[in-house]
Amino acid sequence: MQCNSLPHSVSDFYVQTLKEVKDQSWYVELRNILCTVASTFSTCYFVIDALDEAEGRAHLPGLLELLNVLRSNITARPPKIFATSRKYESTIQKSFDEATVVTVAAQDDDLRTILAKTIADHPDSEYVLDDTLKDDILVTLCASAHGMCVIILSCGVSLWEYSVID
Repeated sequence: MQCNSLPHSVSDFYVQTLKEVKDQSWYVELRNILCTVASTFSTCYFVIDALDEAEGRAHLPGLLELLNVLRSNITARPPKIFATSRKYESTIQKSFDEATVVTVAAQDDDLRTILAKTIADHPDSEYVLDDTLKDDILVTLCASAHGMCVIILSCGVSLWEYSVID
């Protein structure tokens, strides 16, 4: 069975707790709702992107505890949890000790190719950047991206906005 929209119990809960920032008592209710909803599917997936961005925030321990509760309380058909994160020695990695880990990183040549095309495709590139500056940009961004394509592309866009305006 596939669900094309959020179950009403989830969306109703979201609306109900949207403004309740100080009162965290809703955690138990959220856990119960998610366990109930997840157990109605033959296979349930929870996808959490950029989990590391919650590092150091007050909600991370609760979220990690919730994921552990989901894995342990739904025993008939345990949910599949897919989480993305940068590699850190942290509570995140400890929470996923037994999980399968797949490392994905863009190679410098790939990053250089993507950024060079982004620069070449910009309508003002030939007027704003000479070859030396283009090369300096490519070398600097590729060296600081550490295999993360999103960072290099967002830096490229920001750089364009800065270069064209100034």
